[in-house]
Amino acid sequence: MTSAQYQTLLARFDQTDRRIDESAAETRRYVDRSIQETRQYVDQSVQKSSEETRRHFDVVAEGLRGDVRLLAELLAESVSSLSERIEAVRQEAAAEAAETRTLIKLSYGQLDRRVTALERSMRPQ
Repeated sequence: MTSAQYQTLLARFDQTDRRIDESAAETRRYVDRSIQETRQYVDQSVQKSSEETRRHFDVVAEGLRGDVRLLAELLAESVSSLSERIEAVRQEAAAEAAETRTLIKLSYGQLDRRVTALERSMRPQ
């Protein structure tokens, strides 16, 4: 191989090296852009999903607030109804106790008269 051929070969290698370096640099730029675009897409997707989740949570929470209010109203009505029923039972029990005391007094009075009459009849005259 002559010196001129050798120089031509070296020049070709240099050109090939430059093209490889340019191609590698272009590939790096492409990969960097792709990474940046992917990162932006993922960030936007996460942000959008987060916003949708938040809206959904707000809707569900509002529904739960309504359910809790309804339950509180039902509970208040139930407690009121139960209080009324307890008061009615208390009044009925008090009336029955008063009636029982009256009957006991009446029965005691009748029993006392019978015992007194029996005692008189058993006394020697």
